[in-house]
Amino acid sequence: MSVTKGLSPVFNLLHNASETKDVKWVDGVKIVLSDEITPPFPFSTLVLSVNYRTHTDGLLLLEAQVRRGKKWSRFYKLGLFSKDFQSSFPAQQDAFGHVETDFLVLEPAAEAFRYRLNLYGDMEVTLLASSVTNAFQSAPLEGAAEGSFNARVEPISQLCVKHKDRRRICSPAALTMALNYFGAQTDVLRVMKEVFDPFAGIYGNWIFNTACAGLYGMESFVRRFASLRELPEFVNKNSLVLASVGYKKGELSHPAIAATPGHLVLITGYEKGTIWTADPAATTAGKVIRPYDAQEFARVWLKNKRGVSYIVRKK
Repeated sequence: MSVTKGLSPVFNLLHNASETKDVKWVDGVKIVLSDEITPPFPFSTLVLSVNYRTHTDGLLLLEAQVRRGKKWSRFYKLGLFSKDFQSSFPAQQDAFGHVETDFLVLEPAAEAFRYRLNLYGDMEVTLLASSVTNAFQSAPLEGAAEGSFNARVEPISQLCVKHKDRRRICSPAALTMALNYFGAQTDVLRVMKEVFDPFAGIYGNWIFNTACAGLYGMESFVRRFASLRELPEFVNKNSLVLASVGYKKGELSHPAIAATPGHLVLITGYEKGTIWTADPAATTAGKVIRPYDAQEFARVWLKNKRGVSYIVRKK
């Protein structure tokens, strides 16, 4: 279990088999239902991450259900996974909330959740993680990462990728840099195919990006951060962080993009007053590695995007 301490409305959890409440088989599908999981505060967003392995025709349907008071919601479908394809689902909305492609958004906030795994064939789940937050509370921005670290990644500019969607591939470009840092030896075009969500028509479905990293032998999961103090645990020789940032013009000094509602960068290091990144939106590979002022970066990541990120690390 990993719970963010202090006043932050963030709760991150790595799950295990001991949480299983019920297992049954229906028409050749193994259905695993978890126990009820109650975060320490009411939550307005929930995202699940899964890593898996299958050698033949295994399928996985990932679902979640939430409780408000004594009432449980329906099970929301969060992703369909297999060795050769993955997909999100049509709009799912009711009195509890709605699914925004890969995030479950709840209003009013819910009090508990549980997940359900539907497994077919030789599908095996190797990691399951959850992250919840209360979007109606503010995360504190004080605190800095102690010490220093800087990973030397091979830079990739998404704008130099020969593909018509090169302006929309910040996530697979950043993921490719992380995977190659850990020895995967892959390329952006391949990773684009492996993370593409055909229903939503996007490359930035977070649970598909984390699942893709798992297929390369990594552990990968969505996580929300509440402080830069947490970085040393997740940015080191065995782990890197891919962070979502959003900012208006002037909020971030010397950025690769002047302004953006949402963009993904790879955090490669930190030192006093500075966060080091590999920003795939740079116009050339030589401009990808960028230092950002730590407090400015905290605002555009922890405040504007509520610290959402995903981790890629060695097992």
